Amino acid sequence: MKTKNTFRIIAISLLLIWLAQLGSCANTTIVPGVPDSDSDSDGDSDSDGDTDSDTDSDSDTDTDSDTDSDSDTSVDECEEELDDCDDNATCTDLPDGFECECNSGYDGDGLICDDIDECLTTPCATNAECTNTDGDYDCACLTGYDGDPYSTICDDIDECSLGTDLCDVNATCTNTDGDYYCTCNSGYSGDGFTCVVSSLLEDFETGTWPWSPWVTVDTGGTVSSSYAHDGSRGIFNPGWHYRTDVTFGTTTGQTLSVWARPDSGTSGRFYFGFSASSSGCRSIILAPNTTQFFFQTNTSWGYTAQTSVSQSYTGGTWYYIELEYMGGGQYQGRLYSSTMTLLNTVTHNFGTASPGGIAIRAFNGVSIDSISM
Repeated sequence: MKTKNTFRIIAISLLLIWLAQLGSCANTTIVPGVPDSDSDSDGDSDSDGDTDSDTDSDSDTDTDSDTDSDSDTSVDECEEELDDCDDNATCTDLPDGFECECNSGYDGDGLICDDIDECLTTPCATNAECTNTDGDYDCACLTGYDGDPYSTICDDIDECSLGTDLCDVNATCTNTDGDYYCTCNSGYSGDGFTCVVSSLLEDFETGTWPWSPWVTVDTGGTVSSSYAHDGSRGIFNPGWHYRTDVTFGTTTGQTLSVWARPDSGTSGRFYFGFSASSSGCRSIILAPNTTQFFFQTNTSWGYTAQTSVSQSYTGGTWYYIELEYMGGGQYQGRLYSSTMTLLNTVTHNFGTASPGGIAIRAFNGVSIDSISM
């Protein structure tokens, strides 16, 4: 009996040591079989003193070697159109997401992209015009210029030498930077695009001043070859004189012209009158004494200044003054050099049309010749 109990104690101790060693392995759980002990509930042995040692050793070892090899492939949001990039941005797929970047010509964070106005940085050539577009810009040479508008400069087109100007056959074309202008030749009048034979109103070739149909308001004026621009005579320093046998300002585009020469570049003044009657006139004025070219209203032969421009003069030089009726009470005065180069322009609207005669006045050394309409 003692021998059996001793053996049982030793066996149980060995079993417990073995289980402790197995329990020390990580993430592994093993549930071994437990020996059966036939004991009454009160702990007494069978009356026959025998100990039944029934050992059921069911060693069912199920080894499931299931290997799930799932190769997870990330979703390409760009290809599947699952991104939220701006319409003007490019989507780039990344291993853990995607990236948005604004396209060229746009600025922003990729989710919102705004158009860049490239024209603010003046990217076009000199003499070219920039037009902003959605995501880009366009350059075009200005009218009168030609070349590559995206390079350094658009060059001036010389319409006169190319023969692409629209000047009248009886006019002279003068090229300017980006444009040109037309001047009717001597003996013709008009705007240069249309020139008609001038009607010479006065060449001062007749007799002693004044003569009919000129009416004297203020005396004065000397006729001599010393004051002639063309022909054999001109007039020097006339007082106010007018005539109404001709009428200027009835037709839009009608012109009136005269040659004038100041003795000094800093003194003297010449009044070229229009809308003239016995009660006064309007005038365009060559004024070296005030370095101006301007309009006046001369009611009752007085002096009320109107629109003016600054203009310097050279003494002893002939200037050509042309006046054009623009319609609706508006007139334009043009000042040319002796070679018919346009020097200046002044425009004034008197508010109402007032057709009438012509008038002249000069003082402090101004010669006048060849009035035409």
